[in-house]
Amino acid sequence: MQFFSSDLEHMKKRGLDPQKVSSQLALFAKPRTFVHLLAPATLEEGIKKFLAKQGQDLVQAFGEIRANSSFWEFVPASGAASRMFKNWFKLRDQLRAQNPEQLPSGSLGTECLALKHDLPHYAFYPFLQSFLEKESLQFSTLQTHSDFEILLNILLDSNKLGLADWPKGLIPFHSYTSGYRTAFEEHLEEAIFTTMDASGHCRIHFTVPEKYLGKINALLEKTTLDLKKRGLTYTFSLSIQDPSTDTPAATNLNEAFRDASQNMVFRPGGHGALLFNLQQLNVEIVFIKNIDNIAHDRHKKDALQYRQILGAALLNLRSQVHSLLTDLDTFMLSQKPLTPEYLLRFHNFCRNELQLNQNLPMEATAIKSFLYRPLRVAAVVKNEGEPGGGPFWVLSPSGQKSLQIVESAEVNLQDPAQKQIWESSTHFNPVDMVCCLRDHKNQPFDLSHYVNTDAFFISEKTQDGRPLRALELPGLWNGAMAGWLTQFVEAPVTTFTPVKEITDLLKPSHQ
Repeated sequence: MQFFSSDLEHMKKRGLDPQKVSSQLALFAKPRTFVHLLAPATLEEGIKKFLAKQGQDLVQAFGEIRANSSFWEFVPASGAASRMFKNWFKLRDQLRAQNPEQLPSGSLGTECLALKHDLPHYAFYPFLQSFLEKESLQFSTLQTHSDFEILLNILLDSNKLGLADWPKGLIPFHSYTSGYRTAFEEHLEEAIFTTMDASGHCRIHFTVPEKYLGKINALLEKTTLDLKKRGLTYTFSLSIQDPSTDTPAATNLNEAFRDASQNMVFRPGGHGALLFNLQQLNVEIVFIKNIDNIAHDRHKKDALQYRQILGAALLNLRSQVHSLLTDLDTFMLSQKPLTPEYLLRFHNFCRNELQLNQNLPMEATAIKSFLYRPLRVAAVVKNEGEPGGGPFWVLSPSGQKSLQIVESAEVNLQDPAQKQIWESSTHFNPVDMVCCLRDHKNQPFDLSHYVNTDAFFISEKTQDGRPLRALELPGLWNGAMAGWLTQFVEAPVTTFTPVKEITDLLKPSHQ
């Protein structure tokens, strides 16, 4: 594609490669490529389950290794909280359409009374009380449409509390006798159990929105200073979604979308763009978990135990893979054939750790290609109807069978056979995993080499009232990790406590 000189200058400022931008624009006209599902991953057919005693042994083993290691947490925390409050926005719109001086009646009145009943149970309630006092309102006497509209304005408007404008991680999630904790602060607490070494030092990285970089940094500085009184020290770092990972928008004719000034429009490439941030972290072992999947201290026991179990399982996987690769290098360097003992060891590893029994490579170069990949152990929980991806056996274009996390948008649900496999899934992906990002020689993998570039998404958006097509990069734990060696471990559903809607904070796991 030919670009204007102004386009090239615009790309240069963002750190974008014109050739890559041209390739991305070509994707808009490319027919959709779907993942080919072979079967859902199930217990002992792609998903491991540890008995209680095994779990205890793994937790102990992980603690001993962690004490002398430098593990990290990686928490994607860039998302705004706006979607959490969609029902409150809807309620406010309904109130504005009614007589403001009347007492809300019918279902609208029921919703207002429920809101009034629930608000004192949120950790941000003290902030709300302060704002109500400024408006000369008493929470206990709220009664009319006008009262409740003012209440919602305080909660939602950016010039007041403006909760919907905040990053999700800055919203007070949980109440304690000592005050409240945001999701950022809860992740600092959880990092104690996954990254703390023998000296009491913890390590954590957050990806955050640029607008709130200073505010988040100040919160973390203050919180880690308080935690130092408990003998804990932290290395924390923040990054934004790099502009060099932005993608071009397109028109309905699949041409570059331009604004009123005829400049090309670029948009954030989705959470798959955070693969760049993960690479830049340059560490070996890293835990990954969503910012909103965090429970109150009273309900963290299972989550903390299973995160350590995941860590131990990853270290075991790493040990076996690195040993196999080290020995394989010796065979290849000496140009000696692989021994039956080595092949048996490799095949036993595939059967026991990856549940792969068929079509295993037998030749040194093919085995090297199979093993030489980033590693991850991901938790899965029993599927209870939550929206999102799950663990599946997938057939790659090269004919290789592998374990993948798959989202519904990646599957051709118009194909009855694929739809049947999708609907027979028994487990769900809560985005809770631990990864090894370095090889057996302690060299970092180039993570971009293991992305399924066909796993992009195209969504319909608008800008200035005009329709546009947006390109999202392959998702961080879906297509971006498609080429990784993956092991799934079943965790109890109590380890999954996400906050997708504001009322989720009223669930027992957050109270």
